[in-house]
Amino acid sequence: MWIPLVLCIFLENKMARHYGLGAFQKLQSHGLTAALIVYQLIMVRNKLALEKGLPRTPAEIAQKAERDNLASTIGFLIYFGVAACMVMTTVHVKFMEGKTWDSVSVRCGLHLAKAAMLVGGKLGPMIYFCLILQIYNFALIVHKRRDNNPGQTLVIQVFFAFCTMHIYYLRTSHRDRMSSI
Repeated sequence: MWIPLVLCIFLENKMARHYGLGAFQKLQSHGLTAALIVYQLIMVRNKLALEKGLPRTPAEIAQKAERDNLASTIGFLIYFGVAACMVMTTVHVKFMEGKTWDSVSVRCGLHLAKAAMLVGGKLGPMIYFCLILQIYNFALIVHKRRDNNPGQTLVIQVFFAFCTMHIYYLRTSHRDRMSSI
């Protein structure tokens, strides 16, 4: 659970260097990763406290409620941070730097992957690290095509979207919900 978050830092640095995303994007991404690490620390602490047994005394119940409130507050702050980073990215990249909406959507998509790590449960960081790694390598493949026909890579992109939905959505934590349908 820790290793994918640390690997995300290295992958984000590589992507920022390769695509020229800049220090602003790196600071936002690393800030969200640090918040996710803190959230994981709190969740591990909560799990260790529950392994000792269910709370029985009023003091233990109060401590459990305090830990749960802290975890939910940090989770909310991560969601708020993702939304704030997306707004700041849009304002900074589109309106101040004058870049395209494609550039804005890629940067905001990376922030959304951070939010998805939070709701992914125990395997969330690993699954979404693999997703970001796959998107990065797929972007390298599509970017190296040198044809002059617009839309030539549309079939590859649709295939990528289908495979991504199948692998990361249907085969992860949503399998139980899909099988109940």
